[in-house]
Amino acid sequence: MNLEVVIGVTGHRDIEPNDIDKVVDSFKEYILELLTKYPELNFRVLSGLASGADRIITNAVLDISNPRLSCTGVLPLPILDYKNDFSNSECNEFDSLIKNFNQISSTL
Repeated sequence: MNLEVVIGVTGHRDIEPNDIDKVVDSFKEYILELLTKYPELNFRVLSGLASGADRIITNAVLDISNPRLSCTGVLPLPILDYKNDFSNSECNEFDSLIKNFNQISSTL
């Protein structure tokens, strides 16, 4: 039986540029520690994929590239409606990220 731990992430859109590396490094260190400490578990990170912290952590998960670690997008709206809140560059980043997801769901 494969057990899965689900980790939800959310945060501010306006992360200070000087803090991004610290956030990424801390998150990666924590996830890698979990993967090492609990080899029998899989881990799934839930992300709303909003600009800022959500995407920073999502990119960190994808950088780790471990088969026991996956990402799921949990959106507050259908994709096309959700993207209306983003700039063109944010839409491009969003589209690039969701290609790497094994699952996307919306609350509506």
